[in-house]
Amino acid sequence: MKAKFVNEDITHLLKPKSEKEIEDSLSNLSGDDLYDLYTNTDNKEYIKRAIKKGISNLNCEDISNILFYNEDLENDLYPLIIKTFPYQLKKNNNNYYMLFNWEDLSDLFVENSHVQKDFFNDILSGDSAEYFHVYASDIDLSNYLWEIQHFNEKEINKNIVNNIIKIVSKECKNNGIPFNNITNIEQLFKFILNNQNELKIKKIVGVLKIAICNVQEIADFDEAFNQLTNLLKNNFNLKNIITEDNYLKVLLNKDQILNLFKTHTSLLDKIYYIPPQYGFTGDFEKYGEYFIEEFYSLLQENLNESIK
Repeated sequence: MKAKFVNEDITHLLKPKSEKEIEDSLSNLSGDDLYDLYTNTDNKEYIKRAIKKGISNLNCEDISNILFYNEDLENDLYPLIIKTFPYQLKKNNNNYYMLFNWEDLSDLFVENSHVQKDFFNDILSGDSAEYFHVYASDIDLSNYLWEIQHFNEKEINKNIVNNIIKIVSKECKNNGIPFNNITNIEQLFKFILNNQNELKIKKIVGVLKIAICNVQEIADFDEAFNQLTNLLKNNFNLKNIITEDNYLKVLLNKDQILNLFKTHTSLLDKIYYIPPQYGFTGDFEKYGEYFIEEFYSLLQENLNESIK
């Protein structure tokens, strides 16, 4: 005798029988059998019964497909949406929290003619060096004077600045270049700017440009990262995000859970993003502290100088 499998056509249960007989047959079916019956008939009554009985082995794409044809079943399907939610959920009392890293949400952006899919994951994960290249040969020092002048002085380590001045002063004196009355980073930058064509301090000029490149690349990355994370926060109303056990954690309400689920499964439009036409231009002046440390480190490395 041929064995009966669940995935066989189960609609024979409905052929012709009385309503009571059909009801008796349906009441004896498992949730999985009722789901099979639904897939064969598209009768939403059977998926409602299946949900109540419990369905195994459904993924978020299966549920998305049901929801696509039965929007009014959203509340009925909500327990299954929770069960198959594509991101990590943690329940605390009656509240649901999403535990995530930003790159987990990269699939909520749509690839388009301006940007490939990998871009979103690379930026949100921080694995993005290939997108940000600033070359020393392209650096015009005069373009950075304003930024240097607008560093937040409270963030500048004056001890490091003094050590930088000592290194540059020694290099200049060794090469017979006057170096006097320089006490801060702005004065030092202007000095190098005004003497950048002096071959005897060519190495200092080169180190300064490399430091600017390194910091500008970080500023550009931060601009891209902030643009993407702000879009995610605004589109899904993610607020009061905290860090817990190496994850980000945010409280979600029912609407947010549904919106994230529907966007992940493309029931709702994903975020359409176009990068700036002429590339990212991060605010260099916000990175004064890092620039000072980078410049100092590169001077020590390239001039073999250490301050005691």
